[in-house]
Amino acid sequence: MQLGLAGAMPFAALAILTFFFGWAANYLLLYASIILAFMGGIHWGCAMNKELATLGRLGSSVAPALIAWAAVSLGGYSAFFILATAFALLLAYDLYATRIGLVPGWYPSLRIPLTLIVVASLLLAASTTDFATATLAPDGTS
Repeated sequence: MQLGLAGAMPFAALAILTFFFGWAANYLLLYASIILAFMGGIHWGCAMNKELATLGRLGSSVAPALIAWAAVSLGGYSAFFILATAFALLLAYDLYATRIGLVPGWYPSLRIPLTLIVVASLLLAASTTDFATATLAPDGTS
């Protein structure tokens, strides 16, 4: 749980920083997209581990990375909502995957509090109207 909380700390810190610094919104979008892709990769690994590497299972594990890429490419206010929704939907999928035995039974006790932190952080950042147009230019500037 400590590693999970350590991974959630940048969400909270960057969300708070968006009230003061425009660059924080860009870094939050980047960090959220990386973590969302990572979360999808967990399902890829579980499918490979249990030899359940079906097209549907592997496809659903790639979807978070594609959604993250689309959100960051879109940028702005809506990117925060897309990412927050994706994390919430992935939690719902994680709960389903736990029920049918695709992921370990302890996984929801980790995912639920961390997802609450992540979604709250992304929605907080979305509320910062000064930085609602956060987007990443090809050179990494806003």
